[in-house]
Amino acid sequence: MHAVIGAAPARYRGMFWLMAGCGLRLGEAMGFSSDRISRERRVVTVDRQVACDGDTGTGKYGRMRLRHIKWREEGDGGREVPLPDVVALALRRQVKEFGTWGPDALMFSNVTGTGLLYPQYWYEKIWKPALTAADVDHFKPHSLRHFYAASLFAENVPLTEVSAWLGHSSVSFTERYYSDLLPDAPDRARLAIDGVLGLTGPKAPKGPVRLRGVA
Repeated sequence: MHAVIGAAPARYRGMFWLMAGCGLRLGEAMGFSSDRISRERRVVTVDRQVACDGDTGTGKYGRMRLRHIKWREEGDGGREVPLPDVVALALRRQVKEFGTWGPDALMFSNVTGTGLLYPQYWYEKIWKPALTAADVDHFKPHSLRHFYAASLFAENVPLTEVSAWLGHSSVSFTERYYSDLLPDAPDRARLAIDGVLGLTGPKAPKGPVRLRGVA
């Protein structure tokens, strides 16, 4: 991952950090602006994306536009994602070196700094050359988002939290999609109960145990 990020053009390297370090989709990274960063709370707000679904009047092709994110209605506040220090540093460097574009203060405009960044341009001129320069096997840009999820699961971050930060429509979707990354979940359950009720004797509770009625 470091090799791919390091091979990316400096102007767009922050996008790689956002996708691998905060789990943003490609369109969400394209629609990300500097005012969505809260350094005090150490989170980023993800509530917009660049999409190719605007009306062109011909019905053949979608027009590029900045709109609200996937799975959300207009007026929804979007989602907040923890901002790791390494990503925060990369975003500060991005703004310092390249500034922002347009009234929405987007961090990643097209190469001339005059409009929205096209997904196809990013894929052909930024993504594929970065993979070649890093000398790694081809994989999809969405794999940066999967890298984010896999890294969290490897550190035993709860499924519900990962699902919320990814912006999935439901926890069950996250569970189905990443079930292959959760093979040790039953083992953790067995160890937890054996640790409390096992033959080696129960562990003393850290505080009073309150039993609730069954709902």
